[in-house]
Amino acid sequence: MKTYYKDKAVVLKTYRLGETDRIVVMATELHGKVRAVAKGIRKVTSRFTSRLEPLSHVSLMCWQGKDLDVVTQVETIDNFRICREDFSRMVKAMSMLEVVDHFQQERMADPGVYKMLIGALGALTKADAPLIMPAFFLKLLALEGYSPKVDCCIRCSAKELLVGFDFESAGLLCKRCLEVESSSDNVNGYGPRRKTTPLSSGAVQLVSAILGTGLGWALNCATGTLADEVAYLATRAVEHHLGRPVRSLSFVKELVI
Repeated sequence: MKTYYKDKAVVLKTYRLGETDRIVVMATELHGKVRAVAKGIRKVTSRFTSRLEPLSHVSLMCWQGKDLDVVTQVETIDNFRICREDFSRMVKAMSMLEVVDHFQQERMADPGVYKMLIGALGALTKADAPLIMPAFFLKLLALEGYSPKVDCCIRCSAKELLVGFDFESAGLLCKRCLEVESSSDNVNGYGPRRKTTPLSSGAVQLVSAILGTGLGWALNCATGTLADEVAYLATRAVEHHLGRPVRSLSFVKELVI
């Protein structure tokens, strides 16, 4: 007997299969990351075409196959139209989808990631706040068990003068340890992709708030240079963990952090 299941999902990406089909990669609420075939979706008469585009939030029914599932029914919950129509928001939304695609394991239920992604996309639809994407990156690292250490220096455990961040150890550095690590960066020729970066006290406060209980406050108050610092830190941290750049950000040079 064929096994069918119902779920909710955000479409992360799609790619062609044969002449008329597409493989749809989705972050689902109950089944983790799922790859499913949308048969005939590239035909002009297909009822699935506009419902299974990247960034679509859908309710669907699938038949569970051995390697690939098959989409049999789909209804749109939200297409995040405002994000699609604004290039800045679109780039940030697609970057979040890309990172989730690389974090999630196939068929491993991870409702926390699904819920957080829906929340971030909803927030981005309401306002293009500069820290929505960076905060999502940091919270995703924490949710998956790779939370940066922000309560003390990752090297010496000092709690004062925290003025830098070590990407390899994923934690804050005090002034003395940052100077030591920065010297090592220069000796080893890390250049612009060095393993540490300095942070202002305001950026440290924002990162701590994001990873603690002050997310709403951080999203509302961060602007300008402080937001840029946190965005650079969050993007580099997630790229370091993934071992690859977030390619979606390269669509616009001014948004590469």
